[in-house]
Amino acid sequence: SSQKRKGNRAELDVARWLQTMGHPRAARIQAGTHDDCGDISGIAGVVIEVKDRQTHNWKQYFGQLATQIINADAFTGVLIVKRPGETDPGKWLAVMPGYEWINLINILEEARPDLQS
Repeated sequence: SSQKRKGNRAELDVARWLQTMGHPRAARIQAGTHDDCGDISGIAGVVIEVKDRQTHNWKQYFGQLATQIINADAFTGVLIVKRPGETDPGKWLAVMPGYEWINLINILEEARPDLQS
């Protein structure tokens, strides 16, 4: 379907972008190969789900992301959401539930005590 092709293209664009940003192992995960662990592999402990749609079902996305984090035994996950008309994945949106975001902040502060408020 055209939606599937659009999604595949967006996933490939994100994987290539991540490679240029210092993650050379970033790659698309072939759909249906195993328990759903997101769309992009190559960053240890992180689930990456890519969305390229006109309308969004956030409740479904966040439920899917939570399941994928469990399936992948990951410590966090993120939705990379394509912005209409924007071809650069670096300018797309990185979206996660608040509890995932604050968990990342807490991990960062534990690793870098100098950043603690």
